[in-house]
Amino acid sequence: MIDLVGHTRVQPVIQALKGWSLSGEKILVALSGGPDSVALLHILAQAAPVLGFELGAAHVNHGYRGEAADGDQAFSRDLARDLGIPFFTQSCDVAAQAKAAGISLEEAGRQARYAFFSTLVATQGFTRIATGHHRDDNVEQVLMNLLRGSGLDGLAGIPALQTGLCEAPVIRPLLGLSKGDLLDLLSEMNQDFCRDATNADTAHRRNALRHHLIPLLEERYNPRIREGLDRLSQMATQESDFLDREAEKIFKAQTCSPEGSDVILKLQGLTDCHPALLPRVLRLGLRRVKSDLKRISHTHIRDMVTLMAEAQPGKHLDLPGRIRVYREKERMVIRQESRPLREIGREEKQRKAARNAAGKARKS
Repeated sequence: MIDLVGHTRVQPVIQALKGWSLSGEKILVALSGGPDSVALLHILAQAAPVLGFELGAAHVNHGYRGEAADGDQAFSRDLARDLGIPFFTQSCDVAAQAKAAGISLEEAGRQARYAFFSTLVATQGFTRIATGHHRDDNVEQVLMNLLRGSGLDGLAGIPALQTGLCEAPVIRPLLGLSKGDLLDLLSEMNQDFCRDATNADTAHRRNALRHHLIPLLEERYNPRIREGLDRLSQMATQESDFLDREAEKIFKAQTCSPEGSDVILKLQGLTDCHPALLPRVLRLGLRRVKSDLKRISHTHIRDMVTLMAEAQPGKHLDLPGRIRVYREKERMVIRQESRPLREIGREEKQRKAARNAAGKARKS
């Protein structure tokens, strides 16, 4: 057996694992059966006794690739058994879930996986989730975000450590290795893996970018475009981290004593905040109220800035997630209402209409 812990090519992974201080942790590997997760499982299986953590593997059969999906599930089960790793699996109809929720197959599959992982965190005591994202995945994500006009956070790409996706932090130990590195390792080990035919379907944007756009950029513009985008990601990560820390200081300084679950920000001082920091301060306020930033866009943050800087006291702004932002004389209040904003707005219009009618009646 190849010593993966001491393998030169694997050292970026080992260093990442050591940096997370995983001794005593219980790590769940997201095992699809593809080359990335298979390589990850092998590396972690050898690193576990050295670094002092326990290991488990989880596989979700999405149910829309028929016998191929069943084969991936069986392969994953056999691999975990051969390595002596506890295995957990779940089958679900992701296509039906996507249709019912009005979301893409990719998003429905992601939600199904992380829901299953959260269940295993609660029932089996796992403390971390490890996924097989590698450097090429990160390069693709950075380029996709760039094409969408993303800000600095988007250019940072895929984080090596991420919270909020499920009930345990997600770690991505393979971001220092390329897809080629992983395939070479599997070849050295003579280890087979599953092949997902949908990865070749260029009707999907990520696949088109992987198979067409990046090769075109390498051929015509920059043969080292992957290295360049990965370097951009690392620089953006560092700068984004610095800005987040500075924004946290400003947020603490500008936050009034809480009133219930509201976040109350003092306007004095906040209006002088640098435009690179102010959106981050406002996102911190929103995250404290609604726990995440789902459906909150750049436009919403810009509207909050306008409300703060230009609107008269008494004005408010409605945001997704039943969030209403109130502009007071010296404060801005971020509140999650208990009822739908449309219902509250309807009642406010009715009260205004009643006041107007009463005023007309008095004049007459």
